[in-house]
Amino acid sequence: MEWNLYLDWIWKMMKKLFTKIELLEKQIAEEVKEKYTLYKRIKELTEEINALKNKSPEMPSISGPNDVQRYRT
Repeated sequence: MEWNLYLDWIWKMMKKLFTKIELLEKQIAEEVKEKYTLYKRIKELTEEINALKNKSPEMPSISGPNDVQRYRT
């Protein structure tokens, strides 16, 4: 009789363990999905930054507030 109780207890513990493992696997899958979504967004933003850098003209070497006032007024 005690052996059956022991086996029942082991079975319950195994079920809990498998349930926890399944939950952790789902959590990892969600986090991996989120990670790759963030990688994609970083790539998009980097491309946007590079496009804006290529569009905007270079700042002239005379661009500080003192230089602008001295040379352009």
